[in-house]
Amino acid sequence: MCRLLLPLILLGLLLAPPVFGFFDVLDDLQQELSEEESTDDPLNLDDLIQNLEETAQQPVTSFTDVPQSAWFFNAVTMVAARGIVSGYKDANGNPTGIFGPGNPVTIAEILKMAYEAAGVMTATCKQSVNLPQAAAHWARPYVACAEEGGMRILHLQPDLNRGATRAEVISIVHDAFRVQVPAGRSTFTDTVNHPYEADIALAATNSVVSGDKGADGRPTGTFRPDDGVNRAEAAQIIAKSL
Repeated sequence: MCRLLLPLILLGLLLAPPVFGFFDVLDDLQQELSEEESTDDPLNLDDLIQNLEETAQQPVTSFTDVPQSAWFFNAVTMVAARGIVSGYKDANGNPTGIFGPGNPVTIAEILKMAYEAAGVMTATCKQSVNLPQAAAHWARPYVACAEEGGMRILHLQPDLNRGATRAEVISIVHDAFRVQVPAGRSTFTDTVNHPYEADIALAATNSVVSGDKGADGRPTGTFRPDDGVNRAEAAQIIAKSL
């Protein structure tokens, strides 16, 4: 009976949204198959399982504005599958299916992304916040963790709803992951003596970020640390930091 139902079960798993428990279920099914293995079964279930495993490794996205042809598809899909991002929601809290890759990432959004990526349980952080704006803000739990962890950007009491800069995003990610940033000089000409120069240097060394390129594809030697970051770029930085 199990072997008759197995193809339907596996098909249902394939069509369902990607979850990490998928591979655990495959392991259980493979163990059950080994116990019931029969040479006269017309179904080649081993091949079916292998095909499903290969398909499960292919990225899947439910965002209507994140096409597979986009350069940020893999990064957004990865962070979405891990629950780091979820896209925009409507007034009732329901997903709209829109990620907004070209929209500026805000301080609040990158705080959430960074702490979710770092695996920080916000429930374990303090409940009170010092930043007045955070008291009634949806990002309050992440601000609380940031304050408790001594995140550097909060010393400036930034507007949570403003767009984050390229340098700020890198520093927030480093602080969320509790990275010890060594003193260092960046090779970019426009980051000399920048407050987050050491963060930029470390991120570049780790290939998390790269500098600008000209029309010919060659590096220009600049980074534009105070320019904004869109949500697709933020997802890429998070994905490369994992």
